[in-house]
This record gives sequence, C-alpha cells and structure tokens, in this order.
Amino acid sequence: MGQEGEVTEDSDQVGPPSIYLNNSGDVSYDYDVYVVDGPLAEREIVVERGNGLENYGRFNQGITLLELSESSRNINSFKPPANQSRLHGEYSLPPSNTTLTNITDFGDGDTVIVVVSNEYRVVAVVAVECSETLVGVDVIMLENGTDAGYDCR
Repeated sequence: MGQEGEVTEDSDQVGPPSIYLNNSGDVSYDYDVYVVDGPLAEREIVVERGNGLENYGRFNQGITLLELSESSRNINSFKPPANQSRLHGEYSLPPSNTTLTNITDFGDGDTVIVVVSNEYRVVAVVAVECSETLVGVDVIMLENGTDAGYDCR
C-alpha cells in the first residue's frame, strides 16, 4: 500500500465492512476497533494522558491517521464519543500476524476507529468515515510507523 489511501483489492462487497489488521512490526500490538454511530467530525474525542489530563480533538471525513511518537508516550488511552460508540473487538497481534473481522452492525455514515497500542502507550489512531458505503479498512503496523487505507463505494 505505501501511503494512506484506498484499499487496492477489487471488491463488489455489499455486506458489512471488513477490517484488516496487520502487524508487520517487530513488537506485539493491541488493536481496539470501535464503531461510532454517525459521522465523527462534529464530536469531540478524548485523549487521556498519564498525568490525568485530557485533551480533546476532532477528526475529518475520509481517513485520519494519527501516529503518536515517543514524545507522546504518556498517552494512556483514547476514548471515542460516550453514548455514541461501541467496542467492536479487541485484537492482540504478535509480529508477522494478521486478522480480518467484519462489522455486521454498521450503517452508512457510521465511523470506524482503530486504536493501536503496545504494552506502554497508544501508538496510532485511525478513523474512517465515508459519505458512501464503507467497504473496508486496513491498518498496518510497520517497524517504523503505521500505514492505513480504506475503500468506500
């Protein structure tokens, strides 16, 4: 894939969106997959720091990839909008492993958030929201960063 962009696989999928998680890095990662009812752009997101302080952020339509560097190591958790989101699944992937999941309870205009963490901190957050039907999301952890893509039809 190389850069943020669309999933390259050809699909005429009409069913639930597929979430492909890939750990091509050299350490284990945990992937938490959330679904937010509706678009995310107007809702605040909470990033909780180790000292108890919270920061708020917003995401835009399409794909947003936040890579949190070592200087951001004190970010302990990421909270999607309260009462408007649900945890789809938690996945632990050792190096060189992948998993594929389908979100069956997903409506047009809903948003997918994938939070990636290692044993110490949150390392990346990917959010995808389409104005069309979401077909798939890829999140790939590499040795030196994160790659993500999506497909809307």
